[in-house]
Amino acid sequence: MFEYSLQRKDLAQRIEDAAEQSLQAGILTADLGGKASTEQVCENILSALN
Repeated sequence: MFEYSLQRKDLAQRIEDAAEQSLQAGILTADLGGKASTEQVCENILSALN
């Protein structure tokens, strides 16, 4: 959405990088084999954006 609808590739990349950091750190929801809640994953991603 940020990249194509809002023409903000810079913000899209930041969000993607933050999500990738969460994945690499093993902070995953059950559907991805982890034990974190959706809220915990979101908090981790938001923390990485700050």
